[in-house]
Amino acid sequence: MELFALTEDDITPDVVKICLDKKTSDTVNQIFEKMIAAFYETSPDPMDYSADYKLDKNEHFIIPSFKQHIPLGEALISPKAITALDINDIGLDKIKALFTGSTDGQRIYIQKFDKGQVITATNSFFFFDNTKTFSAPEHNGLTIGPKITAIIDSNILLFRNFNNLRRIFNMDEYYRSATDSELDAFQESDVFHCENGFKLSDFDDTVIRRKVTLLNMSGVLKEHTIATLQEAASVLNHPLDIMRFEEKDKIKLPNNKRDIKLLLSFLDSDIYISAINGVKYRSNSKTRII
Repeated sequence: MELFALTEDDITPDVVKICLDKKTSDTVNQIFEKMIAAFYETSPDPMDYSADYKLDKNEHFIIPSFKQHIPLGEALISPKAITALDINDIGLDKIKALFTGSTDGQRIYIQKFDKGQVITATNSFFFFDNTKTFSAPEHNGLTIGPKITAIIDSNILLFRNFNNLRRIFNMDEYYRSATDSELDAFQESDVFHCENGFKLSDFDDTVIRRKVTLLNMSGVLKEHTIATLQEAASVLNHPLDIMRFEEKDKIKLPNNKRDIKLLLSFLDSDIYISAINGVKYRSNSKTRII
């Protein structure tokens, strides 16, 4: 397998080839093979990505139809067309990820690259010709970390840590905080009624902003009527304040942060009742609702 680097956004080219001698190439292949096997062995169960779901140790997220990896796949298919990394032109600190994969570009194995993986010649010493005398290297080097950050298998993205992934790809469309204007548009939709002067953006709460993003992405408020939501709330014995306004039923937005979060969690299907003890929970986190 060939080894490549994905460079920082302000660097051209964005993909470079890391040239290796035969012995080093074999070693790199073995390292990646072990990391790939460890990924599937320790977290074999796939879960559709949900921004607020906390994975169990045996689970990993998947995002289908991922497209940002296309330049990486092209590099694997045509490695000779890719510029070789020259540290005189691109410093190792400008690398944000290492990757390798199959020659058809269908399987890509990616590892985020930390600045701590750069070995600087100015303060590093190694044993070269013998095991008794340290020597200073003439050039900088790099190390490969212990874990795979992401795997792409036929346009399906597999990963465990979203924050690590964000350091490699632009994941805003999958998980980001809603802007003030998006919060305003959300509360002003036909679904809600709120008191004069009320603004969701005044809370400046990350959880609220991200929940609004998730609800906008899911389209749940467009796909379900107030009556359907009211029926679901009744099944869960969950308070849903419905009021008649301008001859139309609307959900009244609470004016305190806790109740807003509970409402958004309900709308995002995060509320459930345990079949064992009948207690109401916020899903995944097991946060009991009193």
